[in-house]
Amino acid sequence: MPRDLAALRARLTPFGFGGVDLDAALTRHLAEGGLDDDDDALLAYLRDHELIDDVAFAAAAPYATVVVVERVGGGRAADIATVDMPAPSRREAPTVIDARLAGTPAPSVSGGSPDGGTAAGAPRYVVVGTAGKGGMGTVRVARDVALLRKVALKELGSVAAGQASSRARFVREVQVTAQLDHPNIVPVYGLEVASDGQPAYAMKLVEGQTFAQLIADTRAFYDRDETPDEAHSLATRLDHFLKACDALAYAHDKGVIHRDLKPANLMLGAHREVYVMDWGLCRVRARPDAASLPDAALATSNTGETQQGAIMGTPQYMSPEQAQGRQSELGAPSDQCALGLVLYELITLSAPYQADSLLDTLRKASQVDLPAPRHVSPREPIAPELSAIIARATRLDPAARYASVTDFADDIRRYLRGEAVLARPDTRWQRVLRQMARRRQAVAMTVLGLAALGLAVIAGLLWRHERALETRELREQRLHALVSDVGAEGDLLQRQLLEVEGEIEALAAVTAQVVAHGTAQPATKVQGPTPGPAPIPRGVVLEATPGADTARVAQISHALMEGEALRETLFDRARHAWHRGKEGDSPIAELRMIFDAGLEYRYPVRNGMSSADPRQEEWYKNAASAGTRWGEPVHDSHGGRALVPLTAPIETLGGHGHGAMALLVSLDGVLEDLAEAHALDRASAAYLLDAKGRVLTARVSTESGKSPPLLSPFPEPALAAAVAKGDAGFLRTQAFGEPAVIVFDRIHPLDWTLVAVASEARLYERP
Repeated sequence: MPRDLAALRARLTPFGFGGVDLDAALTRHLAEGGLDDDDDALLAYLRDHELIDDVAFAAAAPYATVVVVERVGGGRAADIATVDMPAPSRREAPTVIDARLAGTPAPSVSGGSPDGGTAAGAPRYVVVGTAGKGGMGTVRVARDVALLRKVALKELGSVAAGQASSRARFVREVQVTAQLDHPNIVPVYGLEVASDGQPAYAMKLVEGQTFAQLIADTRAFYDRDETPDEAHSLATRLDHFLKACDALAYAHDKGVIHRDLKPANLMLGAHREVYVMDWGLCRVRARPDAASLPDAALATSNTGETQQGAIMGTPQYMSPEQAQGRQSELGAPSDQCALGLVLYELITLSAPYQADSLLDTLRKASQVDLPAPRHVSPREPIAPELSAIIARATRLDPAARYASVTDFADDIRRYLRGEAVLARPDTRWQRVLRQMARRRQAVAMTVLGLAALGLAVIAGLLWRHERALETRELREQRLHALVSDVGAEGDLLQRQLLEVEGEIEALAAVTAQVVAHGTAQPATKVQGPTPGPAPIPRGVVLEATPGADTARVAQISHALMEGEALRETLFDRARHAWHRGKEGDSPIAELRMIFDAGLEYRYPVRNGMSSADPRQEEWYKNAASAGTRWGEPVHDSHGGRALVPLTAPIETLGGHGHGAMALLVSLDGVLEDLAEAHALDRASAAYLLDAKGRVLTARVSTESGKSPPLLSPFPEPALAAAVAKGDAGFLRTQAFGEPAVIVFDRIHPLDWTLVAVASEARLYERP
């Protein structure tokens, strides 16, 4: 029944045909009697009116290569030709043909010259037969006179040779193929010139069959109701296909897109070698690594390129973007889609698209109207994993396909290894079944004694038991790691405290010697009534109290300044006891020295001058009688931190005392120093407790809430009881509003306790 112009235009324009001339021709033909629904007749009519060029339909039309080469009169000219290479079984019998390729003279290796070579100017190749013919040219079998081997010679046909675009595309094919150095891409031996002056090239002669013939031979087994042999099994066919994928992945890495992948262009050699053939429609895309293609001119040349919007390729194996003529969008995903369609046929042994005409095939390819994979034999179901792999590789949206052909091939390899594929992730139950499949002996023994229902129940119980064991093992490992970390940090803190005690004793002894043996000199300028010309180092405060012994204060202050470098060295050593080799502030906040003569020394300056006589402070009174000791913690009124003094008497070896000194240690700094070691990452809070179980300082994460007040009891009574006994270890608690674990370790020099609190949910969470 005749169709109107709009319907015909809509039917043709998605595939690149259109323009004013096309509309005019269709209008004329409608006026002459209209068009029926025969697409082949429609294309023939367009060819007759020179709107498309050189249309040829072979018996296997869906396998023809379609090339739109140029625009004509606002429309488009198409060149559709069958270029498949016949299988070796269909070759002509080798005959000597007196047709030679006239190339550059080269040395020969047979007869005629003293060195055993051929005479200069003798032909390099002698044609002995024809391998196949196509619309673009002829592939012949030739003998290499110089190297005594058979090669394949591909010559450009006389019809195609008259088209500049065909000649350029032919030369481009040999140049690109020659630069793709891969075991699964047929090697090229040289670019030649035939006797008629047309281009030709020599390449390796592949003795074998195409994938199309392999598929046909495999299907013949099922037609005879036989099981295919090993050479035609699915595993073997997939192994051949993976080699082709490897070749395409290599080509894509070099920036080359094939654009005409199909079973007829994949060759299988006699020894299972696989070659990707016929790179005549390839495209070289710009890549950052331009050096991978040595011929820079080839990588950037546009000679013979099809104009944007043209359709190039084989309709039966086209990606949707290729079937719609979106040439600028063609890339590695397009080749991947074609490989997916080849995989479809390799598995099902049926063509991807069943269509009555070329345009019908293009329409289905443009929408990926692909039937669900179904084997030609009802007794051979298609694995769901393979169906999923094909579906993902042939998605309508290129971005939804695999990221690369390598990923596509890797998913097939996962299927062959019996692993879950990315295209169809396993459910939890399927993962269990795969694990059971790997433990075949245990599963087989279980199956012998149980019914099917019992097996399912036991498998579920085993899985739950395994998960429970894993959870319990994880909990034990995490708890043990936290206990070990807290113990290690407690030991480290204990060593640091002992080191600092040693440093303050050394500092006190050196200071006593400096003060005892100092001479009367002009006084260093100090705060208070004692004048003097000598400067005080930056960061140091010397303060004389009212009623101080002026002469003695002057002598001590001068002696201190003379020994300042030694004092600074010893003080820095004490501060670095907590640094662990890293940058940052030390928990030791300040050094204070109080002398009996009425002089106070501070470094570095933090809180300004004292308003009262420092000799009345408790730590000073206890220092002379108690020796080196740690005092009670106090609030730092300026910094808001908790400070604990470490005191030592300043006395000579003979027991003569001059005063006392103290290192003020920031308890907050102690916890910060421990936290920076990342040993307590899984703990939500860390505390230091005194011997009575009171909180000296705390470091609490934001989600854990506020820290208890200074010197308040720790909120878990069980921990207070353990601290009173001097224990170390861990206990579980609900004191913080959720199940938590408390890990604690004793710090012996001070009878302090280092505590870490970790939420069970966070401690035992799976990675």
